[in-house]
Amino acid sequence: MSVFSRRGATVLKVRLVFLLYCGSWLCSSDGPTQKAVECEAAEIQASDICAGYEYNLSLLPRMRVIYEYVLEHGDAFYKLTPQATRRSPNPVLEDYWTDRTRFFLRMPNAFSKGQLYVPPDNVVNPDVLLSKYMDMSIFSYGSVSADGFRLWSGAERDGQGGGVVGAGSITERLGLFLFPPLGVTDETWGPEGIRHPIDVFFARGPEALTVLGTARIGAVETVVVQQTVREKAPDVQQQQVRGKLEIARLATAWIDMRRGCLPLRMDRTSFFLLDGNRLGPTNDGDSLDPAGHPEASFIVVVSRIECSDGGAYYPCDGYTVQRCVSPDYKGPFNDMQGVVQGKTVDVPMVDLHRMTWRTHSVQRDVAVPNETLALAFPPGTRYFDLSRNRGMIEGLPEEALDRLLKEERGAPRAPRTGGYGLKSLLVVVNLVVIGALVYTFWLRRKKR
Repeated sequence: MSVFSRRGATVLKVRLVFLLYCGSWLCSSDGPTQKAVECEAAEIQASDICAGYEYNLSLLPRMRVIYEYVLEHGDAFYKLTPQATRRSPNPVLEDYWTDRTRFFLRMPNAFSKGQLYVPPDNVVNPDVLLSKYMDMSIFSYGSVSADGFRLWSGAERDGQGGGVVGAGSITERLGLFLFPPLGVTDETWGPEGIRHPIDVFFARGPEALTVLGTARIGAVETVVVQQTVREKAPDVQQQQVRGKLEIARLATAWIDMRRGCLPLRMDRTSFFLLDGNRLGPTNDGDSLDPAGHPEASFIVVVSRIECSDGGAYYPCDGYTVQRCVSPDYKGPFNDMQGVVQGKTVDVPMVDLHRMTWRTHSVQRDVAVPNETLALAFPPGTRYFDLSRNRGMIEGLPEEALDRLLKEERGAPRAPRTGGYGLKSLLVVVNLVVIGALVYTFWLRRKKR
């Protein structure tokens, strides 16, 4: 082999390595340093993008992220729900840790804009829960205990804490927080609604991706990719047509290949497929220009990417927008027969909700003690056990609880002089604790 041939093979090998690990640039104190490598969009495969993203993710082992997000409702939300009260949105702050097999989340139950957050000690035990964590919620998933997850929701006015424990994946009932970007590597941890859309996009792998070309966002040249997920259409719509009717969920992403293969923008739309053929306008979602997607129902914009210690890139700031049909629009609307015949109208979309996130810090190699992950409750904590489907009291065995309940049911009734009996206490455990958790994780956010 000639020197030129060997050199050509080496260049090809370097080029392939670049394509696979395009997010692995080293960082200096002055910012990222890069070695310019030009590559055509046609040479970039979906597998290259996913490999680059996974490599960037691997540079954040045992990651700790402190970030805040704000959920704001658009005017359309209040027009569609006139009973809702307009309130000034306040941020929610989360102190999140994961080693990619488990996660640990700390969240102040009340956090205001500009408030200084002092990270608590790494060691969490029953003693500090009733002192440092009276007004904080903690979620430990995949802990060292026998339970799959444990949730501490803080202490009530009587000084006793509350919580929930369970096994297996997180249920929709408890999935009321939001994971930070790059925070989920196992999609069974929680439903899509609480996972960051970047994580949801890459969880499906390269098989669902198609490279369309390149486009500029500002000064950055991006690679545009599409992801299509098909699902069966509802029966009420299937009955209106002959043939197999499907709904295609289309996500388009503008990928920054030189910074971790992270998207600078994403959006989602959907359309019908009849026997595999797209119905309606054939160019919906196909534009390489981000402005060419007016029909998008969901938009993600990453406004700041920074290089953390260890060389990993992280999407520090950005926002997501959920959109809906304008409540002021009176028609005409698209129907199934019109869509099948190619007779469609453009329906105006407006913002329904906007969620803005801002990252305070990213650390790549942080250890959390097993004692902390176990999240043992203080004695007397009232918690709901989802595996047993019943309320429990920490420190009181289930057999003892059943025995006391039986004794209370068989004892003569005495005039009530105030306070709660054991049966009443367990009613509180079974009902009020769950209600308090809903307030903590959901009602608080809805009001903001």
